[in-house]
Amino acid sequence: MFIGLAIPGRPTIAQALATHPQANLSRATASQLVQAEQPKDLFKKAWELLDAGKPAQALEIFDRLLQTYPNHAPTLVGRANSLYELKRYQEAIATYKQALA
Repeated sequence: MFIGLAIPGRPTIAQALATHPQANLSRATASQLVQAEQPKDLFKKAWELLDAGKPAQALEIFDRLLQTYPNHAPTLVGRANSLYELKRYQEAIATYKQALA
């Protein structure tokens, strides 16, 4: 399941969360978000950042989430997608394999 991919006719996570009152990421850094929010909210925000073309910030959140939930496959996929967008292909491949294990 690739949550960050756009489906024709369906909004991306970034679009869906655009009206959410806590979705304004322009004023908060990724580390501030990790300290202030619940894991499921952070997971959504990480995908929003990835959808918005900010893979480095998304990666920071995915990595923090993986410190607590190291084998959470959807978070590993998000991390791998972030690494791929950052052209860190070998790390992305290794993380995709970890998600499949």
